[in-house]
Parts: sequence; C-alpha cells; structure tokens
Amino acid sequence: MGTKNLLFSKKCVLPVFVFLLIWVFSQVVLAGPQDDWDRLNEEATSLFENEKYEEAVAKAADSVNFAETNFGERSPQRIYSLYVLGSFYFDLGYADEALPPFLESYRIGREVQGESHPETLVVKQRIAEIYGTQGKYGEAEKLLK
Repeated sequence: MGTKNLLFSKKCVLPVFVFLLIWVFSQVVLAGPQDDWDRLNEEATSLFENEKYEEAVAKAADSVNFAETNFGERSPQRIYSLYVLGSFYFDLGYADEALPPFLESYRIGREVQGESHPETLVVKQRIAEIYGTQGKYGEAEKLLK
C-alpha cells in the first residue's frame, strides 16, 4: 500500500478527524479570558495605529474593565491595561486624562511587582513627564528620587 493510500485509510482518518475536532473545540470553546483580553488589546492598538483614536481609547477602557472583572484589580493584566489607556491619552496630548490611569497602574505595580520592576519604572517615568508638562517640577523630582 502506498503512502497516499495509507494516509486515507480508515485507520488513519479517524484519529486525524478526532484530533481536528478536539483542536477546533479547544480553539473555539476553551478560549478563555486571557485570549479575549489579548484580543481587546490588539484591537485597541490597531485602532490607535490606524488613527481611530476615540475608538482606541474606548477599547483600551474596555480592556481595563475586562481585566478587573476577569483577573482582579491587582492583576498584571489590569496594570498593563491602565498603562495602555494612559499612554493613548498621553500620546494624544491629554496629559490630565493620562494621569489617573498612570497613577493607578503605578500604585498597583509598586504593590504587586515592586518599585524596581521595569514596567513600574516605565509608568513612573511617564508620570514624571506629565508632572513636568504641568509645571509640577517638585512632584516630578520627588517621584524620580
């Protein structure tokens, strides 16, 4: 029996069919909150990159809420989602709107990941930049010490 005939034999087709069924089931039914959260962030980023800023900010806010509901208030996903939301506002020139999500991300990041964690340090730097744009140089200096 040739290779082609072996591939389509009854002995081979059933296991392949069962494998495909399980794989499809796992991709569709078992896709959990992490996959949904990843998708929300990808959509938000794509919208921002395509200059659909209002929709991007709304999607980023959805990501914050989704992360809190599905992973918890102090989860790494929520910390990241808050950072993304703040970054969108900051990049659009809305420093006042960017500050609350950055401050929340920084507060939780310090408590959960630690003061010296790279993500915590990035958020800290962004907050200092905002303080600088607001003329709050003392606050920025105090934060960066």
